[in-house]
Amino acid sequence: MAFLLSFVAGSPVEALLPADATAEDAERLTETLGLDEPLHVQYARFLQRAVRGDFGESIKWRGQSAMGIVFERLPMTLQLALTALTFSIVVAVPIGVLSAVHKDGYFDRFGKVIALLGQSLPPFWLGIMLIWFLGVGLGWLPVAGAGSWRHIVMPAIALGWYQVAAIMRLTRSAMLDVLDSEYIKLARMKGVSERSVIWKHALRNALIVPLTYLGIILGAVITRTVVVEVVFGWPGTGTLVMEAVLGRDLPVVNAVLIIFAAIFVVANFLVDILYAVIDPRIRLQ
Repeated sequence: MAFLLSFVAGSPVEALLPADATAEDAERLTETLGLDEPLHVQYARFLQRAVRGDFGESIKWRGQSAMGIVFERLPMTLQLALTALTFSIVVAVPIGVLSAVHKDGYFDRFGKVIALLGQSLPPFWLGIMLIWFLGVGLGWLPVAGAGSWRHIVMPAIALGWYQVAAIMRLTRSAMLDVLDSEYIKLARMKGVSERSVIWKHALRNALIVPLTYLGIILGAVITRTVVVEVVFGWPGTGTLVMEAVLGRDLPVVNAVLIIFAAIFVVANFLVDILYAVIDPRIRLQ
């Protein structure tokens, strides 16, 4: 997919050449970039360089390697994505647990409203509303840029709010199944406190279901930072991609795609390890 983008976004020759370039200049640059060779030869060369993490020099930022530019911006994106995911978990898990414990009660209805709002509010719209209300209207938080913890609050909420609904519903569903299991009934018969039954025994087993989802959404949250970073002017790989696309900087775009794909793989691998930490039965097997 990253290789095919080179042909979808237009020729990089047009982006590199000045406006007064001649046909001979275009032909010479095409030969230099190897774009005159057969497609399978170009693809083989792309794979060889991708394995080494070498995507060439940036077209927009002359004199800098594409991967080097991505690694400079990547920590900011990871900081935003992990903060947003932490916000989602901290908000969603307690609401999901309490919604299951008080099934069909007022708190459960409140949780359903949270889920509805989470699934229906686009991150870019929520971000604009937060800027208008908390930033411009009340002046509590800065509306753009980075530098302190106050800058990350609104982007993290805008990015993580969508995941609150999904994690909350999964936690609620898993908790309902666990609370109806035999070992929970046995724990209550033995006189174990309700607090310990819910937050220690039931929640630990119910976390396996949302944990599986976390392995998927971690990569999704990072890719969704593109829109949120543009709205809030956050200096991460999201704004970098937008600048690279507008400048037809395909080496940088390809480097970002490869990094995002690697994050997906690593995230799912870490989830497999966490399975064994949460559930001893998996560790024993």
